[in-house]
Formats: sequence, C-alpha cells, structure tokens
Amino acid sequence: MKKVVTLLLALCTFAVAAAQTSLPYIARDKDKSGKYGFVQKGKEIFPHIFEDARSFMSSEALTHVAFGKEYFVIDRKGDMVTNKGYKVYPSVYPRFAIVDRSYEIGIDSEFGIVIDSRGEQLLSGTYAKSVYISLSENERYHLFAVSRNRKDYSSRLSTINGEIVNKNLVGNFDSMQSGAILYVDSSSKHFEGVINAWGKVLVPCEYDDINFYSLHGFYYKDKKVLNKAGVLDKYSEDMQKRVGIIYAKKGKMVTLYDQSGTQLTPAKEYKSTYYRDVFKKHYKKVIIPHFLRKGGIMRTIQEKINNPNKARYDEYMAAVAKLPIYSNSGKSITSHIAYLEANPNVENYSVSECYTKGLSYYDSSKYKEAIPWLLRAAEGKHQPAYRKLADSYNNSNQFQKAYNWYQKCLQDLTPGSNDYWFACMILGGMHKAGRGCEKNYNKSLYYLRLFQQHTTPINKTTAGEMIAEVVALKNKANPPRQQSVASSSNRSQSSSYSHLVPAPDTMPNDVNRYICYKNKSGGLASIRTSLYNNDWKATVYARAGSEGRGSVYGFTRQYTGDKEWVFRGGVAKAYSTDSNIIMYVAFDWSYIKVNGVVFDIPISKQEYDVIIPKVNVSFGNGGGYNNNSGSSNNNDSGRSYIDGPCKYCGGGGGCRSCNGRGYKYNPYSGHDDTCPSCNGSGRCFNCRGTGKQATY
Repeated sequence: MKKVVTLLLALCTFAVAAAQTSLPYIARDKDKSGKYGFVQKGKEIFPHIFEDARSFMSSEALTHVAFGKEYFVIDRKGDMVTNKGYKVYPSVYPRFAIVDRSYEIGIDSEFGIVIDSRGEQLLSGTYAKSVYISLSENERYHLFAVSRNRKDYSSRLSTINGEIVNKNLVGNFDSMQSGAILYVDSSSKHFEGVINAWGKVLVPCEYDDINFYSLHGFYYKDKKVLNKAGVLDKYSEDMQKRVGIIYAKKGKMVTLYDQSGTQLTPAKEYKSTYYRDVFKKHYKKVIIPHFLRKGGIMRTIQEKINNPNKARYDEYMAAVAKLPIYSNSGKSITSHIAYLEANPNVENYSVSECYTKGLSYYDSSKYKEAIPWLLRAAEGKHQPAYRKLADSYNNSNQFQKAYNWYQKCLQDLTPGSNDYWFACMILGGMHKAGRGCEKNYNKSLYYLRLFQQHTTPINKTTAGEMIAEVVALKNKANPPRQQSVASSSNRSQSSSYSHLVPAPDTMPNDVNRYICYKNKSGGLASIRTSLYNNDWKATVYARAGSEGRGSVYGFTRQYTGDKEWVFRGGVAKAYSTDSNIIMYVAFDWSYIKVNGVVFDIPISKQEYDVIIPKVNVSFGNGGGYNNNSGSSNNNDSGRSYIDGPCKYCGGGGGCRSCNGRGYKYNPYSGHDDTCPSCNGSGRCFNCRGTGKQATY
C-alpha cells in the first residue's frame, strides 16, 4: 500500500510538471514607438499596443500588461482574467495572481486579493501576500501570509488551500533564502524568529534582528578564506545558495545558527556586532569545521528543512494543477484597449498620468491624439506640458491655440530653459509669416532676439541668420531713411554716421573698438562690447554735459526690448559694479541712453579723443554741473590763477590709476582693458601729462 501511495504521488508530481512544461515561454517585445507586444520565435502573438508588459514565463498561464493608468491580468489567449484593471501592478504566479494591492508604502502594500485564471478569489475573505520557498533553482512553492484587514503584523501563515499552518503564530512572515521562513511576532517590539514550512520553530522568536547569509552570498574576501579551507568544493553552486549562517542579534548579544536551526555559538556580547566582524572570530574553530562536516550537516538539513519542504511542495503542486489555465471571461484585452483609446476619459487621470500619456503620443508624432492629454496636464500647471501642447497644436494646424501656449511658455517658464528659448524662436517665425497672429517684423525681431539671448551657444549663429533674414524682409518692405549726423563745427551736416557705428542688429565682440557719441548738451560717451561667458558685457564712459568729469560704468545685457537692447550695471568699482543703472542701446546704434541721458550723435574715435581732454579737465569753473539737464555753473569766471603741481599725479604727469601703463585689469570683464582714467595714454587725466594744474 505504501508503494502504491508513493507511486501515485510521483505520477501526480510528474503530471503537474508535464502540464507546466507544456506552457512555453512567450517574450514581451518593444517596438520603435515604445509600445509592447508579445512575440514567439519571431512571430507576433499579440500586437504592440501595451505601455508595459511582462513576459509569459515557462509554465505560467498568466501575465500582466499595462495601458493608461491600469494593469490588467491576461491569459495566453489574450483574454482578461477580470473585467477591470488595477492601479498597482499585480504579482503573477503559475496559475494565480495577487491583485488589488495597496498604494501604501510598507508591509501593507504587499497584501492583495488572490485570484485564479478565471478571476475567482482563492483564500476567500482575506488579503494575502506570497511567502515563497525554494527547494532548488527550478523548484519553488508558495505559502501565504493572510490577513483580514491588510494591517501590519496581524497575518497568519496559510497554504494555497486555506489551511492555517500554525494558529499560534500571528505577525508577519517573509521568505528566507535558506528554505525557512522569517517570522516577526505581533508584539510591540516585533521580535524575530525562524520557522519551517509546517510552523515548527527553528530559531526562537526573541531576537531584534535576524539575517541569513548563504555561502554564495559571503563577502568575496570571506569566500577566499572558505575556499582556501576547502569548504566551497564540498557544495554545488546551487547548494551554496541555500547553505549558510543565520545571524541572530539581541542588543549587543549575537548567536549563530545554521539554516536548519542548529546553534553554532552561544549568545555572546561583541564590541562590533557587524556580521563580518562576528564571523571572523569564529571561522577557524566553528564555521569552517562545521561546513567541512558535509555529511552530518546535510542529514540535519534533510531532516529539518528539505523533507518538510518537499512534502509542502508536492502538496502545493497538486493544488496548482487543479487550477484552470485559461480565463472564461471571453473579453479580449486588445478589444478593451481599442475601446479605451477611442473613448479616453481624461478626467479620471492625474495630471502626471495625463502628461505621460500625452508624451507617448507626442513622441510618436500622433499630435491630435496627444492634445487632450497634454491640455489636461498643462491646465493642471504641469509646465513640461506647455511647449509640447503648443507644438501639438502647431503641427495640427491650430495656429491660434499654438500661439497662445507658446506665449504661456514665455510667461511662466524660466528664461534660459530649452522650452523658453524654443518658444521664442517659434513665435519669431509665426510673426514673420503671420501664422496664428499678425504679420509683424518688429515683433518677429523681438522674439528672435530673445531666442538669440537665451539659447545655447551652438544655436547663436542660427539665431543671427534668422534675425538677418527678418531684417532684410523688413527693409525691403519699409526701406530705411538715410540718417545723417547732426551738424557740428568738425563735420558737414550731410555726412552719414553709418561708418561710425556697427551694422544694425549686430553687436561687436571687440574690447578695442570704441563706439563714440556726443549730445546737444556737449555730453560725451564711448561704449565697448564683448561676449564673456555667454553674456554680453559693455564698458561705458559717459559724461552728461560739457563740463566736469564723467564716470566709467560696467554693464551686462539683461534682455531685448522692442527697439533696444537693455543693459543693467553701475559705476565701476575695484572688484564689482553697482546694479542700479540702466543703459539702452538702439538696434541701429543711432543712440545710447545711460542713466536717463541720451547720446544720439555718433562721432569718430579721433573726434572723441580731441574732445575728451576738454571734458576731463576744467579750468576756472569748479567743475559743477547738473546730471539731469547737463547745464554748467561758471561761478569762478574771471578769477586769476597760477600753475601749481597737479594734485592727482603729484607733478609726475603719469596716470595714478594704471601707473602710466595705459591699461589695467578689469575684474568685470575678466581681462586687461584700456585704462578708463587716461583712456590708454598713460598720462594723468587731470594735467594731461604736464604735471601742472591751475591754482587759485
């Protein structure tokens, strides 16, 4: 009779194994659009319509796929196991799955509802999580921690048939690589212990922390010690994964066990409770001798671990063999996804989910399909959706809506971000062509200059070419009037200033080029521009009126207006500048405006050099002036004076600012600049190198 029972069990196990091996592996496959499908031997089994998928593993009847914000469990025919999807991906096993798991982080999130291939609940009335046990690399079975309420440390251990393994054990249960089960009790301190598959206690539940370290998982330096002693040669690679040491700690007391529960060392207090430090103290006398006694250890393991596990494995395999392979829902996942695609209920999705969904369509150039999803995300203030929504409208010929969302990019996004400067570029093109907005070359230039200002260095040339093209179109449509320099004693009234200033809409990157101006009040200014660390810098000398000394300023370009470049800076100091002064530079260089004073008569550098001594040196007037009006006060007219030593250079005639070199280091631009005090001459600005000044 005993032989007959043994034979029947063997036949049952063989039948289960045969049933499992009759289900071949079917691989998931990802296409160029990023969608998943299933292929077998190069042939498409299910189309590439899923946003995620899990392969059908050998012997497994079920898998899960994802579409939208839901996961679906399907069988090998492509039918849905249940008529609904789940927010958290299911755990899938040979002929059952755990679904409806919680979003919560922690132990609670592992618990769900166990269903078979027809969607019927196993372990009725409970939430469950799998506790797997491996006999070998290819032999694994499952017990279940079951709970009525998903709460931590309130579960019991059950078989797949619903049999409670040990009614006295209440808490939490987890898999251990050793073939045993980690048990954590339900007390407030959550002590840990180890049990076998039948609920027998192997390591008492009294420790703060328990870990299993297999021979295979030992630190590589420790494995060298074991290998040198000949331990690893006695165990196959598969056995090395299940044979090892259980480390049990309580406070600073540590006890070592093997995986069958045999105590190897007494409880002892250690200065360092790190497992490697503890192991090192016992390699020679305990651990190595223990593992070298291969026969005795294997008999203990066979009796305490493998034999009970084999009985549980056979029981589990027989129960799984009775579960159905295919669903009887008759509802194809492909038809269900086709319905969802045709009827997207956007309102049921979160902002981030809508963006993810819309992005998948956008990346596949399906712009009309992307619009409702990206619109929902953009209306939810998800800024990454703004430009992609504008692009989708633009590529769907809905130009007015595209224009409005590109404008939204400029309002809300950070200047310098990729989406910001890209929107500037597109808006410039839309105003150039009159697409979705008025045709306006000035506005086109405004946005293109913003693009040039904020784009990456590699795009600067492209931006310049686009600006030049719009300038040419603008000049063709409205030829500019010939502008002449205002009359002066040094020039003809009809002379053009075009040779004195840079070309319109360009900015020279040359610290040695002086662009010079004066105004009707006798004021004088010069400006030099350079590109430094992708920022336009300007060094400016400006004097509001005809008398007194001027000031040297340092500026950085901030943004581009409708007609002018706008710079911000201040009076240059030793290592920095104030940042409270604004300078405007006309696009055609017809004028500059510094701190409210306009300089609108371009002059040559030669004329500038002739005038500047008269501006910097003032005899007989006290140097008084009003910054706003540029008027001077000649209160000392007619007074007599004699030549005395210059109070600035002490009579030496050299520039004290640059020590007569004509240049000095400018911390604002980061390199040597012409000395602003002597304008490069090396001579004292006050006495012009004579060493003398008027003394009254």
